[in-house]
Amino acid sequence: MVLSDLTALPKYAFGAASMGNLFSVVTEEQSRETLRYAFDHDLSYVDTAPHYGAGLSELRVGGLIREVGRERLVLSTKVGRRLHAGAQSTTQEGFVDALPFTREFDYSFDGVMRSIDSSMARLGTDHFDLVFLHDLGELTHGTDAERYLRQALDGGVKALETLKSQGVIGAYGLGVNETKIVSQFIEHASLDVVLLAGRYSLLEQQEALPLFAQLAPRNVRIVAGGIYNSGILAKGSRALDAHYNYGSVPEPILQKVQRLEAVCEAHGVSLQAAATQFCGLNPIVCSVLLGARSAEQLKTSLAWSKEPIDTEFWKALIEQGLIEAEGLEIND
Repeated sequence: MVLSDLTALPKYAFGAASMGNLFSVVTEEQSRETLRYAFDHDLSYVDTAPHYGAGLSELRVGGLIREVGRERLVLSTKVGRRLHAGAQSTTQEGFVDALPFTREFDYSFDGVMRSIDSSMARLGTDHFDLVFLHDLGELTHGTDAERYLRQALDGGVKALETLKSQGVIGAYGLGVNETKIVSQFIEHASLDVVLLAGRYSLLEQQEALPLFAQLAPRNVRIVAGGIYNSGILAKGSRALDAHYNYGSVPEPILQKVQRLEAVCEAHGVSLQAAATQFCGLNPIVCSVLLGARSAEQLKTSLAWSKEPIDTEFWKALIEQGLIEAEGLEIND
């Protein structure tokens, strides 16, 4: 039975991109240990996608489903990329040692239906609680963005509406790293939820807040991903290998992180705990994705989620102009 109430999602969830060997190989044993640790520590919502390792993440999450049972998990996947046999490289779009499939963008009615069928086979499920149209917009498609948006509106959305009416999926929306496409999309079609990665975090809110103002009256909720902005908020300003948005860290971003660190130090709060807990202060956010390559990494992230933070810390960040107060619920 699909989840029908997004407010019932767990506060924190497991983002399974790393289970598709994102940037480096995760062994089968590591993946099993990490997924089981997530489930055993209340991360019962797992998000995956065909894109992650060309189906590898879905296969590994399917192993967890076979172990603990489908009804004990909340599950989301994505559509918009179909997989075809025959990989040109073992490294594809950041995924190392991916399965031997090429990816084809396809947001059509038939493409979405076939993608759902294939994901069901890899995962061993007959339903999804949430499904996201994956990576629409200029960031991924450049000059083809309008064409793929039209394909999704004319076909993919109708497929998802059909599946929702049949009880095969509980909710659907967009899974993106940019806000412009969401604003465009909601002018033409309804949705239930947006998985927004990297645009609402302790480090940046300016792009997301105008979008939230559009979504709130429509009762659209947010699943927050990329909360460490590709690593800079997890590693801090002193780390030589820190990244921002999958690249090097620009000087203005580095300086802001240093200012955040100064307030953290003054209040006895770790930067990582602040980054982990920030998104959950906004009630439009129904769940926060935590990604990890190992059970040990996930243990650390969960510890950050539980670190005590008093309201004076958040107020200090607001007063210094480091975070926007809009939408935050900070209890005294």
